[in-house]
Amino acid sequence: MTVPEKISADYTLRPSELSEVLALLVEARQPVVVWGPPGAAKSEIARQVAAATNRQYVDVRALLLDPVDLRGIPWRDASDRTRWAPPAFLPPNVAYRTMLR
Repeated sequence: MTVPEKISADYTLRPSELSEVLALLVEARQPVVVWGPPGAAKSEIARQVAAATNRQYVDVRALLLDPVDLRGIPWRDASDRTRWAPPAFLPPNVAYRTMLR
């Protein structure tokens, strides 16, 4: 498959192409949004790519969450400053924890 120079929002990929492109983006640590109709195998392809690249797959349905659900609950640290306790369903990540401080 030849990957185009730029893939715009209206670019359509077949499932086999999506798998290849998604694997490249994961390895390049690039964020990606996969958009399509229900039942188009988006989640299954993402699961397969995660397994093939030895990555953890976390399925977060952002549409079903409020912003506070992703930020976590506030707590007060020893210096009386507010910190955020990220939700357990997100993988531990130093960059994420640093971003919330």
